[in-house]
Parts: sequence; structure tokens; C-alpha cells
Amino acid sequence: MPIYEYQCKANGRTVEVVHRMADRFSSWQELCEHAQIGLGDTPGDSEVVRLVGGGNATMAPVTTSKQLKAAGTASTSLSGSRGMAAPARTNKF
Repeated sequence: MPIYEYQCKANGRTVEVVHRMADRFSSWQELCEHAQIGLGDTPGDSEVVRLVGGGNATMAPVTTSKQLKAAGTASTSLSGSRGMAAPARTNKF
């Protein structure tokens, strides 16, 4: 499922949520209920807008390479090896 960012016009807060493409949120209350966060001092009927962009969330477990990347550690699987290089780009298709 895709990740979407919504911004509340009343408080300026941006919230990331994962939901189906068909789902839409128009109020701060709807968004907070889906994201399972509190309303805070912002009225529930405050307007939210979906920001352009987004990514893709997967339900796959966190892999070792994702853990290393999050920790700022480079993968060591190719250390000491020549690795592989992509062929040179040309203008011929």
C-alpha cells in the first residue's frame, strides 16, 4: 500500500499514513483516527490536504540490509571484491 503525506491547514503539522489509493481524508479527525494519533488542540473539523509525492510501504519484515542502512552502516557483502559494473551508456538504442 502507498504512503501518503497529509498536512493540516490549521496547525501546519504533516502526518504520514499508509492507506489504500481509494481512501481519502478531508478532516484532521479522520486523519488522526486512521493514524492512531491524538487530535491535540486542533479542532477535528480542520481541513487537511494530501501533499504531492509519496512512496510505497511493504508488509515485508525489515531485512538486514535495511537495518544496516538505518544504522548508517554500509553493506559489507561486496567488500574485498571487484563487484559488478553496469555497461557504459551509449546513444544507440
